Amino acid sequence: MIYKNGFTETLNLRFPLVMASMFLVTNVPMLKAGMEAGILACFPSLNFRKEGELDSVLKELNAF
Repeated sequence: MIYKNGFTETLNLRFPLVMASMFLVTNVPMLKAGMEAGILACFPSLNFRKEGELDSVLKELNAF
């Protein structure tokens, strides 16, 4: 399967770019920027350790 979007087509990439997750560094604005650019964005769930925080982040990103 080839992943295609404007970003991969512009750079003639056969495979997607993946934004590497970084413990305690990756945050919601960084994830949104990656998603907006067409990059597969991932994050370590341990970055959001407070009760309800991970659920809130997931809802925000899914609504984006």
